[in-house]
Amino acid sequence: MISTEVKINQKEFNNFKIEIKENTILVKLNDEEVLSYDDLNLNTHGKIGFRADGSKIYIKNLEIK
Repeated sequence: MISTEVKINQKEFNNFKIEIKENTILVKLNDEEVLSYDDLNLNTHGKIGFRADGSKIYIKNLEIK
């Protein structure tokens, strides 16, 4: 697993993208790669969820392919 810490402006919308190809998960925040993870037991079917730990989440333009 490779991860990077980035700072975000909480007063603006941020671009968050998750790509899953075969057994690799790639996460980008504002077009900067912040996480790359290989999971040999990855399940690519099922539900997704959002968690905020007591904060509000505002989602704009959600797209799932």
